[in-house]
Amino acid sequence: MPTQATNDNDRGKAAPEPHALGVGWQALVEDSGVAVLLLSPEGTILFSSEAAASHFGLPGGASGTLAGRRLHEILTPEIATERLAFVRRVADQNAPLVIEHTQLGRRYRSTLRPFPADAAGNQRVLMVTRPIAAAAAPSQGVEVVKARHNDFGPLSSLTPREMEILCLIGQGMATADIAKHLHRSEKTVEWHRVSLGNKLGVTNRVELARIAIRSGLVENEGGKSSAE
Repeated sequence: MPTQATNDNDRGKAAPEPHALGVGWQALVEDSGVAVLLLSPEGTILFSSEAAASHFGLPGGASGTLAGRRLHEILTPEIATERLAFVRRVADQNAPLVIEHTQLGRRYRSTLRPFPADAAGNQRVLMVTRPIAAAAAPSQGVEVVKARHNDFGPLSSLTPREMEILCLIGQGMATADIAKHLHRSEKTVEWHRVSLGNKLGVTNRVELARIAIRSGLVENEGGKSSAE
């Protein structure tokens, strides 16, 4: 593991631009299908993988589609401000950070790492994002934080009661069990379930349970996850 002194020395060294790193970079970034961003501490996107656009719910396109845009252009003000604070923290402390967050109603794990400065000495931060169920466990010693501001996508239209019922469905509870748990009639619970299906565009309980798990409302076999 590099020492802090080594990291500090590396900070001032220029690295090749991502597009100049050749086949190895393409294999790791494009072939993997994960969302990759190279950011300035001011929140400007310097490089983006093809998967990054779809991650943010934007039209797809060639690599670099998002280059030149700022986080505040593609995220809500609250989310962009929080993410930018994380980027600046990584740049200032020259240490990696893992963020667990929800984007478009799905849970993700983003790893931020200091990236060598460009030829002009400008700091850069690399952000790699994968669905939390498919992401590797964070490296030992790397701090993990849960985002306070998230994009719940279609789930944003749900009422608090619908969110609660979706969570219980995700836990595998039947209508009768949910009714007993909430002290409501089975008819009322079923009405909420139909409303959930209409709002989320699904037709059965299995699909609702998958949405609940994917969104982090319940734990799954991959480990703990929550929609905090």
